[in-house]
Amino acid sequence: MESWCARLVEEPQQVKDEAECLVDQALERGERLKAYGGLDGFALCADYCFNTGPFLRPEWFTEFVTPYLARLIHGYC
Repeated sequence: MESWCARLVEEPQQVKDEAECLVDQALERGERLKAYGGLDGFALCADYCFNTGPFLRPEWFTEFVTPYLARLIHGYC
């Protein structure tokens, strides 16, 4: 996670492009599963915090996580 956070500063657009691609791939898989009657639900496994609080500033979460997470959830519903 440390290297990913560093990339947010060093190459933010590349991180966003990769996130977009991952969401596209996940939604395509979801569509294939739905076509075969195999998508009754979904689970996302991600950890956004340490025991002491979040590891991203709220502004960064809003920029680098929220749009992609929202798109994925909307696409699965």
